[in-house]
Amino acid sequence: MNYYQKPKIVRISDIKNKHFSLHPTEHRNAEIPDKNYKLLREMCLKEDVGKQIDVSEYVSFGTEYYLHTISCMEGNIVNPRQGKNISPLLYNKSTKKLSQGDFCISRNASIGKISYVSNHWNAIVNGGISFFKFKEEYKYYIPAFFITNYGEDTLRCNTSGGGTQQNVKRETLLNMKIPFPVESSNYSQKEIIDHVSSLVKLLIEKEIMIENKVKIIESIIENEMQRGGTGRKNKFKYPTIQEIRNKNFRLDTGVYVRMS
Repeated sequence: MNYYQKPKIVRISDIKNKHFSLHPTEHRNAEIPDKNYKLLREMCLKEDVGKQIDVSEYVSFGTEYYLHTISCMEGNIVNPRQGKNISPLLYNKSTKKLSQGDFCISRNASIGKISYVSNHWNAIVNGGISFFKFKEEYKYYIPAFFITNYGEDTLRCNTSGGGTQQNVKRETLLNMKIPFPVESSNYSQKEIIDHVSSLVKLLIEKEIMIENKVKIIESIIENEMQRGGTGRKNKFKYPTIQEIRNKNFRLDTGVYVRMS
């Protein structure tokens, strides 16, 4: 579903406001028809943006300290292990640390993509990503508008398309209008907000459960591989000189695997 409208008429003032661009996508409209909304900034306890880290700061070995990039946001749950390994020194110096309970929103690649920080990670946020701690009453209501296409459509409509890709400004995201339901005779506004929030929370909890089950499966597979399916762990013994001679002096370790 698309949340933007295509205007039938484009005024000269509209063209001026869009840096004189005549591209049709620049003139799409994602305005909310009524005034029943709040700005995203009004519903945040904390808001910050990541800092671009030079590739020279990456390390090629595991450190348990991570740079959180868009690669970490494949699903609705943040997985910093998909990012870059960094040094503990760089992590400790940074003021852009992720906290459990934060939500991350991408402002360039995959505009409007949102992911939840379900665990404590030693991770700092890279440039192009904003991270938030929402007020408790809106914690799971706001993400609904980014899980759907509403967030992406709105941000793209309010961002210039110049250059190779769109880059949403920090203020554009903070000033994004989050719609609020209209009171009806059947349901109050709070009931609708609570219902939407419960659906989002359920979606996140299910993804956390799947992630935990995957870890259990991986652990079982790893244990089985270590035991070789024999009920005991494999033990490697160095080959004797005679064994090396019998194998035509080959030093490939796989040649000397002992089958039991």
